[in-house]
Amino acid sequence: MPRRTGLLTIVFVLLICGIVVACPDCQDSVANTDAKQATNVAAGYNASIYLMLGAFFAVLGLVLRVLVKAVRSSQS
Repeated sequence: MPRRTGLLTIVFVLLICGIVVACPDCQDSVANTDAKQATNVAAGYNASIYLMLGAFFAVLGLVLRVLVKAVRSSQS
């Protein structure tokens, strides 16, 4: 049963990704811009998203490192 649930979850996520639509500004920001422009809004959106994701993964990695270190030290 858990294998079936995992498979259904993956299929559901893939189906939803095909249906979801971005807002008009986000949807057109990357496709209809010239990357050589000085006022490139799409590059700004992309950079801010990467910055936020990087900060999230850095904090997540720090928390996981502290938890693993605490578990290893308590087992000794």
